[in-house]
Amino acid sequence: MKNIRKVKQVKRLIRQVSQLYEQNRYAEATELALQAYNLALQYVRPDHPVFEACLDNLGLLYFEMGKYSLAEPLYRQLLEIRQKRHGESHPDIATSLNILAGLYYQTGDYARAEPLYLQALAIRRAAFGDTHPDVAQSIDNLALLYSELGKYAQAEALYKEALIIWRTALGDIHPDVATNLDNLALLYYKMGQYAQAEPLYTQALLIRQTCLGETHLDVANSLNNLALLYKSMGQYARAAPLYQRALTIRRSILGETHPDVGLVMNNLGSLYHEMGEYVQAEEYYQRGLTSMRSSLGETHPLTLQCLSNLGSLYREKGEYAEAQSLYQRVYIAMQATLGDEHPDVAKSRMHRQKCFAAGDWHPCAGLWAKLILSWQRVWIPWDRSTRQWVTTSRPKH
Repeated sequence: MKNIRKVKQVKRLIRQVSQLYEQNRYAEATELALQAYNLALQYVRPDHPVFEACLDNLGLLYFEMGKYSLAEPLYRQLLEIRQKRHGESHPDIATSLNILAGLYYQTGDYARAEPLYLQALAIRRAAFGDTHPDVAQSIDNLALLYSELGKYAQAEALYKEALIIWRTALGDIHPDVATNLDNLALLYYKMGQYAQAEPLYTQALLIRQTCLGETHLDVANSLNNLALLYKSMGQYARAAPLYQRALTIRRSILGETHPDVGLVMNNLGSLYHEMGEYVQAEEYYQRGLTSMRSSLGETHPLTLQCLSNLGSLYREKGEYAEAQSLYQRVYIAMQATLGDEHPDVAKSRMHRQKCFAAGDWHPCAGLWAKLILSWQRVWIPWDRSTRQWVTTSRPKH
């Protein structure tokens, strides 16, 4: 009798979590999802659908809040439960594979993400045929990965294939269509095809505002990306208010220390940096750095990118000692991550020695920047020409 009461309590918590999630109240939802999960551990069988829901909810919330290391074991456990129940070719297996691949994508572990995306796509094609929305979602996810890997021709073909499926199945005004358009625009942006990117970004933003409202996180993503495009085109007056709107939305939903909040702060810092407004640039770089340190730690590539950006600002201001100190920290982290024998580390060490031998930071600062950029290209989805991050859509399930 006690177990039945506890299971009912878990179900009530799950419903509350769902409501809070739909309202973007992630912190409150996570607290209740953790309560539900802990109760389920004591009173619900691991193969029960209620237990699966607890794993899925808590994992999704950790994913949305950027706590990927906490989400991964939950989703691995969920995959194992589903494999035992359904075998290897059930659509639920494809969903779990997509989730795990998305976690690896978000952390830059593309080599682990690709085979999972391919496996999920194969399962969905076999189960649903070639024109099902779930197939389109898998195609979109794979295209997103190939875009990050620089395989632009493959990514473009996949995005266009998925867009045909989305529009046929869902119509032109749907959030999933907007995501596809946003991703395709990002691809054109990376290829330097700004004239093709702008109408797609604008169309995606309008669809998201229509379907999701003005304060949804996907709207913030569209604002961030459109702002980056305008900044790259030299249209600073159009970029700044879009970044500010994106920052307001993200901060209100995710809090000050979420990585996505840090990213848009970095982007604002980069905008003011390029405009020569160094006081505002430093303020936003520092705030972005604080967010990254708090959420990702001192040695995460995104944290190090913020350090590098701040170093570049100090260098341009003539504050060479401060710049040298920051670049030195990035070098040490690069050495620890890639090892002494990595070619980029070897080059960095050589030029570092020349800088110190010369006793003059300024003539060699550009070499440091180039070396740091070459390292970051391996690790993070970053717009190399602007020291800013585009918001790549999170892979969906």
